Amino acid sequence: MGLFGSKNKNQLQELPLPYIPVMHKSGLPGIPEDQAVIIYFDSINRKLIFHSFALNKEVILSLSKVTDIFKAPEEIVKEKSGVGRAIAGGLLFGPTGAVVGAATKKDKKKTVYYDVINYSSNETENSIVLFDRAIPPASTKFFEQVKTLIPDNSSVEL
Repeated sequence: MGLFGSKNKNQLQELPLPYIPVMHKSGLPGIPEDQAVIIYFDSINRKLIFHSFALNKEVILSLSKVTDIFKAPEEIVKEKSGVGRAIAGGLLFGPTGAVVGAATKKDKKKTVYYDVINYSSNETENSIVLFDRAIPPASTKFFEQVKTLIPDNSSVEL
């Protein structure tokens, strides 16, 4: 069945709301990097459920284990070759133009945002789940709503 076949459409309609599609980057056991995942919030049991339709697999994370949710920027620099500028400079101004042309290459910078979920996997160890933002405005709203439900662990009872 194709990417937009009726089977996937019916599966999405059956998901409880709210849910958000994301691209898994790391942290979910048994789900590989760059796998499309749907995250939905089970408000009755207070759990985040990460579902991969491609693998027919779910990973469940109790909201009581979540310590923080935030977005993290990463700047990606795509270096461009200065060969074209060197050739043009060389044709117009000789060897000096070729050197100047190659030196004036411009790198392209792009900022990518990831959604990060910090959680305690056991009493002494913290873990993270990392997602690429598939739909930035919707994922921001989803994660902000879920973040308001994270228990406040700032006070410790002795």
